[in-house]
Amino acid sequence: AVSRLFSASGYQTYATENFDAALKLAERRPPDCVLLDKDIADANIFRFHLLIRSRPALGSMRIVIAAGRGREMGNASRLAMADAILIKEGSLSRIRSIIAGVLRRARWEKGVLHKGDLELSAAGPAVKRRFGPAHKLSRKQFNFLALLVERSPELVPENVIAERVFGAPTIA
Repeated sequence: AVSRLFSASGYQTYATENFDAALKLAERRPPDCVLLDKDIADANIFRFHLLIRSRPALGSMRIVIAAGRGREMGNASRLAMADAILIKEGSLSRIRSIIAGVLRRARWEKGVLHKGDLELSAAGPAVKRRFGPAHKLSRKQFNFLALLVERSPELVPENVIAERVFGAPTIA
């Protein structure tokens, strides 16, 4: 069901029945992100996490854990040090939003962030529309825009803006 949801949303997905099969598939076709179901019968999330992180080709892959109930989230996060936790009973738009955020952060670490028809390149620093010219920005302008795009659709607190854009720990 989850695989169909993401396929319908434009993602290329692969599904397996257990963690061993997931690890073998990830080694053959390294994904940007793996979504682990905490309730799978052989669910040893900690073991899977260590195996993923021990392999150079997979070490930077993002791990998202799907937990059945909200109270399982903290435990799952501590066990696997996941990049994100989602509640399976959550809304489909929230689940899509969590995965999209994780994938944006993964791409951003590579120096390029895409959102809609915008492309932000840290090397520039520049921003461009899909079919338009690039526009060079000052470092502060770029950091501010990148922060807003990265956190979208969530609001960004003032202290985070102050720290990321201006290098200030707090706003006076």
